[in-house]
Amino acid sequence: MQILNAILLSKSNRKELIRLFQQNVWDDKIEFNTLEQECLREIAYDLDFYEPDERLRNQDVNYYDDSELERRIKIVLKKLNSLK
Repeated sequence: MQILNAILLSKSNRKELIRLFQQNVWDDKIEFNTLEQECLREIAYDLDFYEPDERLRNQDVNYYDDSELERRIKIVLKKLNSLK
């Protein structure tokens, strides 16, 4: 999944890439089988809680930082690879 890899590699425009990824998932612009689609929808939802700004992140215990974002994306990429 190229856009997830781009999110991992680019810290400067992560928020924009996340927004684009989520839009593609929610609009069903990415065609995958049911299990893959389920993984993508799960991470798309989880990405709502990514917050790079520590001050804002401290306002809600559900928000997470860059390292957690990267961990979650890597898990999803492994799942997607195992489904192929």
